[in-house]
Amino acid sequence: MARKKIDLSIFIKAIEGSGGNISLIQQRLAKAGIKVSRDLIYRRLDDFPSLCKQYEEEKERILDCAEGVLEEQIKEGNWKVALEYLERIGKQRGWSKESNVNLQIPKNVKIVINTVKKNGKRNNNGSD
Repeated sequence: MARKKIDLSIFIKAIEGSGGNISLIQQRLAKAGIKVSRDLIYRRLDDFPSLCKQYEEEKERILDCAEGVLEEQIKEGNWKVALEYLERIGKQRGWSKESNVNLQIPKNVKIVINTVKKNGKRNNNGSD
């Protein structure tokens, strides 16, 4: 079967402002008269480095935007957002819901024990 030829400039235009959303890119291409599957879009991204670069930059742009929203919420004093951020990003400073202790014993056996407080009681992997 012959390969469908699509002008890359149309593809790039469909990517711009999409946030990297493949369904939105597909809809924009359809509005331009180019009906393609999601699979074909992914193949074109693999086949054309310049197209892939544009797509990756678009995903980075939307990630920056989302981070900006979090930053604004934290600055406004939204403690729930701040706590979520600390639990995900501040783990190296001890901000985590989990405590992991990794022990190595002879014969290269690794044991991981997770202790979590629930309802004021300690829960050691269901052994309490």
